[in-house]
Amino acid sequence: MTKIQIDKQVRLPIESDVLVTRVSVHGKEKDEQSCLKAKAEDNEKVLMNLSPLSPEQVVLESERVDEAFECVDGKRQRAGYSYDLSYRIQAEIGQEKAIEQSLDGLHGAISFRHTYVLKDPEEAKKIALDMAIQKAREMADTIAQSLNMSIVGVAEVSTEDYPQGPVLLRASKAMTEAEHESTVTSHVHAVFMAE
Repeated sequence: MTKIQIDKQVRLPIESDVLVTRVSVHGKEKDEQSCLKAKAEDNEKVLMNLSPLSPEQVVLESERVDEAFECVDGKRQRAGYSYDLSYRIQAEIGQEKAIEQSLDGLHGAISFRHTYVLKDPEEAKKIALDMAIQKAREMADTIAQSLNMSIVGVAEVSTEDYPQGPVLLRASKAMTEAEHESTVTSHVHAVFMAE
């Protein structure tokens, strides 16, 4: 018996069906009271303007108020207070512009990072895994044939999500909304028996 070991990775692009937007709001005020007030007003506006979405879809992930400093003549001087708000918003793909427009007019500067994911990554992961196993078997058959042998069994198959879980996010500004994809990657290590 001869062992044939195959490592095979399959990346499967699948059209995404969920938009996840990370929204950051950063503001700066001269005194702490004004900073706290601006932060509270911005938070209220974000939640009010996104009220058509359910509370589970709009999550305040972090909020912070800090002293702000600037460098003047080589010396660090306090320049007031700054605040940061960070949200995670889940919506349907195609809502990017509506979300951005609904948050115009905040006190602080706002930035958006849109990514696209799958509602059910487990099904896509299973498809990618099946493909990886099939490709590994095809490679093992090719190797066995070149040695005038044939595959008679499978000694071991192990899998892992690669590199950090099954769903890797990819979004390109050049893509149209319908072409936003998630990439599901599975890695298989298989040991085949040949004789």
